[in-house]
Amino acid sequence: ELFLTELNRSLKTELKVESIQLSLLADFPDASINLKGAQLPGATKGSGMLLEADNLALKFGTMSVFSQKFVIKSIEIDDGALFVFIDKNGKSSADIALSSEEQAETSGSDFALELKQASLNDIELIYIDEQKETEVAVRIEDAEIAGEFSSKQFAMTSHASMYAGFVDMGGERFMAGTALDYKANIDVNLETGKYLFKEVELEVEDNTFKVDGEVVSMSKHTDFGLKLRSEDCSLSSVISLLPASYKEQIGDFDSQGTFYLNADVDGRYSARQNPSIDFQFGLKNGKINSPRLDYPIKDVSFDAVFENGKSGYNKDAVFEIANFKGMLRKEPLELSVKATNLDDLDINFNFSGNIPLTAVYGLAGEDFVTDGDGMIRFTDLNLSGPYKYMVDPNQVYRVKAKGEMEFEGAMLNLKGKKVYIEEGKLRMDGNNFTVENVHFTGVDNDITLDGTAKNLIPVLLSDSINSKDAKLEFDLALKAKNIDFDRLFELSPPEEEVETTAAEGEVDGVKESENFVNFLDGTFQAQVDKFNYREIDGRDFQGKVSVENNVVTVQNLGFNTMKGDIRMDAKAYLNEKPWMETKVYCDQIDASEFFRQCENFGQEYLTDKKLKGKLDAKIKVKAYWDEDGNFLQNKLYTIADMDFSNGELNDFDLLEDLSSFVKMKDLMAIKFTNTKGQFGIRKGKFYIPTMFIQSNALNLSLSGSHAFEGDMNYLIKVNAGQILWNKFKRHNPKQKPKKAKKKGFWNMYFNVTGDLDDYDYKSGKRNYNTTIATLERSFSKIRSDINLEFGEKALVEPEELKDEGASSGEESTPESIEEPLGSTNSNKGFGSRITNILEKPAPKDEVEDEEIPDEEYDPELDVEIN
Repeated sequence: ELFLTELNRSLKTELKVESIQLSLLADFPDASINLKGAQLPGATKGSGMLLEADNLALKFGTMSVFSQKFVIKSIEIDDGALFVFIDKNGKSSADIALSSEEQAETSGSDFALELKQASLNDIELIYIDEQKETEVAVRIEDAEIAGEFSSKQFAMTSHASMYAGFVDMGGERFMAGTALDYKANIDVNLETGKYLFKEVELEVEDNTFKVDGEVVSMSKHTDFGLKLRSEDCSLSSVISLLPASYKEQIGDFDSQGTFYLNADVDGRYSARQNPSIDFQFGLKNGKINSPRLDYPIKDVSFDAVFENGKSGYNKDAVFEIANFKGMLRKEPLELSVKATNLDDLDINFNFSGNIPLTAVYGLAGEDFVTDGDGMIRFTDLNLSGPYKYMVDPNQVYRVKAKGEMEFEGAMLNLKGKKVYIEEGKLRMDGNNFTVENVHFTGVDNDITLDGTAKNLIPVLLSDSINSKDAKLEFDLALKAKNIDFDRLFELSPPEEEVETTAAEGEVDGVKESENFVNFLDGTFQAQVDKFNYREIDGRDFQGKVSVENNVVTVQNLGFNTMKGDIRMDAKAYLNEKPWMETKVYCDQIDASEFFRQCENFGQEYLTDKKLKGKLDAKIKVKAYWDEDGNFLQNKLYTIADMDFSNGELNDFDLLEDLSSFVKMKDLMAIKFTNTKGQFGIRKGKFYIPTMFIQSNALNLSLSGSHAFEGDMNYLIKVNAGQILWNKFKRHNPKQKPKKAKKKGFWNMYFNVTGDLDDYDYKSGKRNYNTTIATLERSFSKIRSDINLEFGEKALVEPEELKDEGASSGEESTPESIEEPLGSTNSNKGFGSRITNILEKPAPKDEVEDEEIPDEEYDPELDVEIN
């Protein structure tokens, strides 16, 4: 306790410990006091703990116990953490010792510090200097410093093994994950603040550097005069000193041959001054290797230099790689780079050479690209000018840019699939970029691109959030003999998994990157002879796609498919919460092909093998997604007007329940004159305001709604006259569809509710009318929207479906046939089967009609009547 009290008298802050142990014999003739669980606050306000250690041992002469004059000779710190903080005013949290004058004023002090040795073992060191914007994280495995520290002038020896987590300076991170060792002999003069470096060796990873010179440290500045020279050095030693962002790209590159590295630091370092730095390295007649290069770059020679001038400021700094020459698979490479004024960077970049893809394909990522062949030739590529103009689309015209890139039989093997760019050129002239006959083949695709673009340089150099709002202004033409979208999608690189932090719009502390479409602004004219996506096949695809302000517009896109024609217009708004609006026009689409190529809409009841006929439809769709890309089904909005003609339904077993009314053979081959309907999807429900079906087996009208969750409410009106007549006549396999009858006959009314697994139905006109009135508001909205979008009037019930004797909307139904279907709640009932028939294809097949023809059916007269 006396010792701890005396020690604290020499400190500006108070050292606290959990326990104290005195040892007189373990280090005899020295004694030691071991402070367990030591905690020492920093000297500046708010700096936290300067030191935390499991054990802090202070050694002194054993006889001091009897003289009560404690002279500390050495300090050993084990298993702890050291946090040194320097604030913006230059005050250090490590400045904890009182001056000799302050100690002398402390009465009764019997404590003196005459250190000769200090050692650290397993210590985490954090150093932050707000004034110089520097942060260092180092793990000290072991370190030792020895010298007559109580003297004004002495020789100091030191050695250490450390592991640098990172060194952050000026917004860049250096030496991330780097092993460091040093051995040093330094002459120290505390009166003059001079440190003379002698026999100093610094090891960075496996590379050794010798350091000599001197440093003079004064209260407000430090003067440097140091020289660093390489010994057994390589390219990897230079890369290890670079910022982490560069190491990720070139960290696995190394060299063989005569590599040299020299650095001189000369001048004053203070709050207003920087020393001059002259950093030189190069390679003579060597090789550059990387695991990602199948062949090394041979016969490499270059000289590189970084110097910040006599002023020591970035405005006078120059970095240059001059006369880089090498051979890659016997193909020459030449490169030069010069960057001046790091405060307002000015770049001059030149490159010429032939790049064999068989050697460099691994640079694209060997998990994705497994092989390469052919050549890319770069001719007189030059980019020069201020960097601030290169990234600014409004100033990029001031940048000098020139060069050409040509493909010659280029091939890349992507995920085991070979793709080729057999020919084509890319030319750059100022801000103008030209694409000439770039021919892409492979994986059943044959595509050629031509066109022009602007602002390519600002887009390529843009930051992750596109802060300069760079847009690639393009006008491209695509011609293709064949496009297989399925095979193209297989070529996409794997998505990188990233974790989103709590901060909105950030991933791992970095703002999320902009969507690729946000960089585009222009038009894309496509002409495709043949294409396919999944089961959908099409021909003569022509259309125009434009992108502006994150809106993708498809205009007058048309193609032949499913033995008919489709035309569409669309807009996709790719903002934070994307949404899309599409209009589709179908003309004489083959129903069987429509169901087959749409994979029967995921159901097995009504399939392409059971349908024949032609479909005309007009469809509008509005679809919405949330910010995470999830489809918002309840916001889906669709309207459709459809006409299904010359149709035939074969072997549809769901109609077996009608066998009590219609001959079974007729139900196995139902022929349609017309099926006309209008449909809508809004607020999570599928609506049928009106649908008419006229066939050889029966005629009916259908209305109702069906929620996505499964609840349905359908209304069915069946023309009983034709059903009863067909019951008593002989089956005719060549029978044509019949028009609806009314003279002397009646209609039947049904309301089907529930879901497909558990439903009920009621018959009768009164219930039918009551239910349809509750749905009329939604029906009216859909009819109004169809009229507004397509100019199609609402479907009205044909006179032929009205009851005998009915006038002014009055109808009658005989009690004898009001409930002809048998038991209620039958899951094989007529209502459920109609629901299954209509539910799947309805959103895709739509057009409208006002009347069902009164004449006998004739294919030549089967036209839409308005």
